[in-house]
Parts: sequence; C-alpha cells; structure tokens
Amino acid sequence: MRYAGFLRRLAAALIDEMLVGIAAAAISSATVFTFLIEARPGTDPLTATALPFGLIAIALAVIYFTFLDGRYGVTVGKRLMNLKLIRYAQPNRDGIGFLHALGRLAVGGVLRGLFNISFLWALLDPKRRAIHDRVFGTLVVYDPAGSFKPFDPDRFPPTPRQTAWFVALLILSIVAYLLNRVFGVPLPQ
Repeated sequence: MRYAGFLRRLAAALIDEMLVGIAAAAISSATVFTFLIEARPGTDPLTATALPFGLIAIALAVIYFTFLDGRYGVTVGKRLMNLKLIRYAQPNRDGIGFLHALGRLAVGGVLRGLFNISFLWALLDPKRRAIHDRVFGTLVVYDPAGSFKPFDPDRFPPTPRQTAWFVALLILSIVAYLLNRVFGVPLPQ
C-alpha cells in the first residue's frame, strides 16, 4: 500500500474546492441577481450577496465530500490524482461511511481554518495522514489501478441517474430555502 504524497493530496483538494466553488457561484448567481433587482435602500450589496454564497458553498461542500467520500472514498479531485480514501481498519472497503466522512470534513474544515495545520501535519506523518485522518482512522492511498467503480449495479443499488436527481433536488431545496429565508423570495405554490 503506497501512501498518498502531500502534493497529490493538495492538488486533489484544490480541484475539489474549485468544483464546489464554481457550483456555488453558479447557484448563488440567482440570489445575487434577485438582490440587485430588489435591493433595499441602505443595504450593502457585498455583505448581502456574500452570505448566500457562503451558505451555499458550505452546503455544497458538505453534500459533495460527505456523499463521495462516505460512499466511494473518491472525489473528482482524488480520482484525477489517482488517490483513494480508505478506513485504516478496513482497507478493502469502498467508502468510509457517511458519519465518518461528515466528521472528517468538519474537523478538517476547522483545522484548515487554522493556517492549514491539518495538511501541514501530513508532511510530518510517515503515513502522510493529516490530523483529521488520524482522528477518524482514515488513510489516503495512491490507487493507480483505478479500482474505483462507482456505479457497479451489483454493489450499489442506486443508479447514476437516481443519484444525480437526488443531489440536484437536494441542492434546489437548499437554494429555495435560503432564497426564502434570507431574501423573502416567495416559494412557488
């Protein structure tokens, strides 16, 4: 088992964060346009548009990383860099489980806010584990053979179309809720 190097992990994280950022920008652009059309006098546009973008980006990151790492152990960035996330105790299992993925994301997010201390720890660890990997018993390994097969019907009951519809409807529900709560945009009846 070959452990993932620091630069590969960093590149995978940057790819994933760019994808989440682009998706959040696309979704929140509707919020920004709504605000600009119905701007209340005396409201700062930068502050009012940054909040929905931030909330949407956090929601998308939680959905993206929790689902893909939890179910398959691979995100788009990890796949492009030939990496796979495994549980230390169960290396042959696909995915680490949704609760482990959510907890790993939360701890990693907090530590990333503290000067990327979690990623820097991976430079010192012999197995290249970051702090959030140590806390949740996970390991990022090099996977050149591409053993990742996300939509094998014998192993995973939902089809890709079902998964895509579920994620799309979840994202639309979050956006509609935020538009309604933050800006008072009425929901369709």
